[in-house]
Amino acid sequence: MKLHKHFPPHLAQLVFKDKEGDIQKINSIDYDLYLWLIYYTHKKYKDDKSLVYEFEYREIKKSFTKKKSIQSIKESLEKIGKLYTKSNYLNSYGDKEVILTKPFEIEIITTDKNISYGFIVKTTDEFMKWFDNPKPKVDVNYNIIYNLKRFMSKPLYLFLRDSLGIYETKNRNVKIDKFRDMMNVLEKKTTNSNFIIELNKSIVLINEYSDINVGYDVIKKRNLRSGISEIVEIKFTIELDEEKPFRKKLEEKNSTEKTSEEDEDKKSIEDNLSDEVDSDTESEYSYEDYLNESIEEEYKKQIDNGLVVKTTPKRYKEGMRKKLLEDDIESKFKFLLLLEGEKNKLRETIEDEKEYEIIYRHNVKAIMLRIDNECCLRDILSFETVTDSISDTIEFIEDNRDNYYYAKVSTNDLTSDYGRIWYPLKLP
Repeated sequence: MKLHKHFPPHLAQLVFKDKEGDIQKINSIDYDLYLWLIYYTHKKYKDDKSLVYEFEYREIKKSFTKKKSIQSIKESLEKIGKLYTKSNYLNSYGDKEVILTKPFEIEIITTDKNISYGFIVKTTDEFMKWFDNPKPKVDVNYNIIYNLKRFMSKPLYLFLRDSLGIYETKNRNVKIDKFRDMMNVLEKKTTNSNFIIELNKSIVLINEYSDINVGYDVIKKRNLRSGISEIVEIKFTIELDEEKPFRKKLEEKNSTEKTSEEDEDKKSIEDNLSDEVDSDTESEYSYEDYLNESIEEEYKKQIDNGLVVKTTPKRYKEGMRKKLLEDDIESKFKFLLLLEGEKNKLRETIEDEKEYEIIYRHNVKAIMLRIDNECCLRDILSFETVTDSISDTIEFIEDNRDNYYYAKVSTNDLTSDYGRIWYPLKLP
């Protein structure tokens, strides 16, 4: 996705809330779509000053190189349409007041057959004018935000890059309570110490894949009533390194593939596949097949989206392979293969040619969970997020084997490819 726009700096200090004022849980697709809506509504606004627009889901899908299912897009849009934002949360800009806004109202449009191809979004003149000539202007590469894998790394990068401003290096102190809100950490049970652990993981990503280098110190203060030193503030050191993304590409270009090490990893994964996976399926669709297919599919999408390869396709794909391995593609393959084994069992119960969807259903409670294209679990009725990543999904299933079972439901809607039970037999 190509975003070339200056954003108002106070949006780098942002929290999402509902109309009651409670902070709302946001995931990666919500954050990415929020930025997508800002970019494309303002792009149209500059042309005709209208505040109401129609979009098709396919416009969103073609903007992102990473797969996003239509169902997950719909769920995210419905959430975004209900959100209010509080920006300038640290009172750093303007009149030093927090700015409360409801950026978008969103209506999902359905046909007479209850099929949805798109939606209507309504924004405000005031919100659109924010992006005409924001001050101060900080040059931010927003493509970096989309490429950062962990959710927290996205708002963290935007906050740090904005804090750096036009300087080569800069320090920035932030109180931990408000900072947790900005990083969308809602759980009170998450201690500040655990928050710092998660923060560090996001900083590792930013230091590897972005145009800044970040260091930090934890500042503590003794609680005189308990006698315990508590984390009260974080001091960031931020340094601009615009050449880093290019150096990383060059390293990938010049790196040699570690075949023997990868073969051992692949063998280990295949040897440890769950007993629930059908052995015939495993032999027909191997880890190597899935890895190569993922590389080719992602490469084709990037080419279609205007990628200019400055090296040979083979070298570029070697870099893609390395990145996929780092992104825990082994866990995804393991889960999809397990899922295919369950699909094979359910296919035997299908006596018609209708399309069905595999769901994860509670034994007693009326809970049905849908499996989306990111291998995450979503509540089929409330659309609430149950798991945010493939590792969370695997952990949830392992922890709930006695409470949930795989079932099928008939569907006329567009659901995820991974959750669909294709008829006749076909791998996802």
